Amino acid sequence: SEGTAPPTPTSPILLPVLDVLRSGGDAGVDVAEKIRLFWGTAERFMAAGGMGFCSMVGEQPVSVCMSAFIDGDVHCVDMETSEAFRRQGHGAATAGAFRQACQDTAVTMHWSCMEENVASYRLARKIGLVEVGTYTTLGIYYDESVE
Repeated sequence: SEGTAPPTPTSPILLPVLDVLRSGGDAGVDVAEKIRLFWGTAERFMAAGGMGFCSMVGEQPVSVCMSAFIDGDVHCVDMETSEAFRRQGHGAATAGAFRQACQDTAVTMHWSCMEENVASYRLARKIGLVEVGTYTTLGIYYDESVE
């Protein structure tokens, strides 16, 4: 007897970050907070040439890949996928769309992640990025016992 083929997963629905920001939804990834964190305002994001994409489930952005910092023609990425929607293609869709937008506009996509962030590294490789180097980061750790 013939078996039925498993259902084909549908491609994630992608929207530009600014369209999601204008819709004002507050569930899922907080796109407005990301804009505030990195740019202060949507106007500064737009003026700098920022770009990005969200993967949507209904009205909810569940993954975002966007310009966090821009230096000349280099766009440094911020990438986040809501935990409940990981490993479902949303991150690959948004990151892949961002990569394509960078290629289409002749800018460089810069993706960095900590060595222990294996999921981020694998996603970068999945969308075709190659490792070009490693670097040391410095940080300040505060003693929480001191008030």
